[in-house]
Amino acid sequence: SMESKYLIRSEKIKLSINVMYSLDKEKFKKYEETLYEILSKLKINNKIDLSIIITGVEKDRLAAKKIIDNLGFDIPIIFPGNLESLLKELSTKDMVLCTRLHCTILSLVAHTPFIGLSWDDKVSGFYKTINLEKYYFNAFDLDIDKLLLAINKYGYSKKDIKKIHENTLTQYHEVFNEI
Repeated sequence: SMESKYLIRSEKIKLSINVMYSLDKEKFKKYEETLYEILSKLKINNKIDLSIIITGVEKDRLAAKKIIDNLGFDIPIIFPGNLESLLKELSTKDMVLCTRLHCTILSLVAHTPFIGLSWDDKVSGFYKTINLEKYYFNAFDLDIDKLLLAINKYGYSKKDIKKIHENTLTQYHEVFNEI
């Protein structure tokens, strides 16, 4: 069944999906369609406590509301409003599906496991820099089943993310010390 295909975890996880607005109408239409499919499949899984988190501006919240309105079921939208509240909110999640680079960076700072779903080359570059390419998916060449399996089986914990964060900072300090 569809449910058992994505039901790998035994414990319930808190998953937030970061939603963004795009000025590029064609790109945003594809983004919306992709999110509809991801959210619909995730909603089937009763082991996932699903929410949408807004890391940006009011237009992001409106984009999230539009997506939810078209889904036919409700998902809470979290709009923290400031950096401190956002970091606190991210730290309460078991995982974040990030569609913005700053969501990835802030999840890293909050030591919250994340998976990137990117519409932009700078995001793939960041995932390569921190050696987490396998947790990054290109939204234009997306196998949604692989993404859902990654969400259900991700191989790192909050402790691992803390180490990655510390190692990334150490690498940057080394680079800047050489300048």
